[in-house]
Amino acid sequence: MNSLKAIISGVIFIFITSLLMQLAYLFIAVAYNGLAKDYPYLHEISWIFRYLIAIPVFLGIMFSAGYLTATIAQSKELLHSTAVGAIAIFTMMWFALSNAKLTTMGIFINALMLLRTILGAWYWMQRNNKMPENELIKKGKLG
Repeated sequence: MNSLKAIISGVIFIFITSLLMQLAYLFIAVAYNGLAKDYPYLHEISWIFRYLIAIPVFLGIMFSAGYLTATIAQSKELLHSTAVGAIAIFTMMWFALSNAKLTTMGIFINALMLLRTILGAWYWMQRNNKMPENELIKKGKLG
């Protein structure tokens, strides 16, 4: 039951916080376009919002979702966070790609999103001393 609760909580967290982030991004974009009417050179740097602001924030959301999933799951944390990341990415791609094609940058961003979700669970495991020990370390042959 914890597995299902962890996965559903992680996916819902991603969807809700992503929608809130997109709403904030929309408000910023509207204000930016209003400002760009008076200052045309601002059109040339509009990519900054997408690559330097929106993507890192979204990767932070994925990291937080992995952390949340690991907190709820309490076992097989990396597996659960991988499932959360894969479900969220697949669902977002399902809706987004109905009108567009997947680019190389899109594949790269999706891979980063999945990695950040797993990294969130790994960070939770580090903080809670839940990292599996290597057999060589246990036997005293390494470290």
